[in-house]
Amino acid sequence: MAPGDYDGDGLTDPAVYYEDTGLWRVWLSGSGYAEVAAYLGGPGSVPAPGDFDGDGLADPAVYNAADGKWYIWESGSGYALREIADWSLGGHVVIPVAGDYLGIGHDVPGLYYRESGLWYFHRAAGTTSLTEFGAIEAVPLAGDYDGDGVTDLGLIYRERFETIWQLLMSEEGYREVGGSFGRPRP
Repeated sequence: MAPGDYDGDGLTDPAVYYEDTGLWRVWLSGSGYAEVAAYLGGPGSVPAPGDFDGDGLADPAVYNAADGKWYIWESGSGYALREIADWSLGGHVVIPVAGDYLGIGHDVPGLYYRESGLWYFHRAAGTTSLTEFGAIEAVPLAGDYDGDGVTDLGLIYRERFETIWQLLMSEEGYREVGGSFGRPRP
């Protein structure tokens, strides 16, 4: 799964990524759900689309766990391939999560380490930013939960018979909210 607004019409376009071949299939909502397809990635690469160039379009992107690099087709440059080669954090124990964590008007690559709860965000010139927020085996669900235009950190995980949500919202100095969501299993 790799949904995003690939045609800039304000609607999320359905998209599927096939890891075995690197095939992306996107149904463009602004064109009556016409399909476009292209290849980026392949075995060992995980889809992580985002608007990396700030033009309002989702850019196809993959994170390759073997080399710790991101490969991004930037729509604003005619889908030129950009490799973020100077940031080799990662491996097979991370989940890629793109977002505008820095409040700069475009997405940046982000990694969530499930075993430690550490988040890393790519900055210019290969530097990183680090935040500790997580739980063992949590799944990251980053999004703008407070509406301020900055991507907030979100997690969901199971604890006993409950589904727990935790959010670290950027407004008001990164305030943490959370709670139980869902019903117990029989």
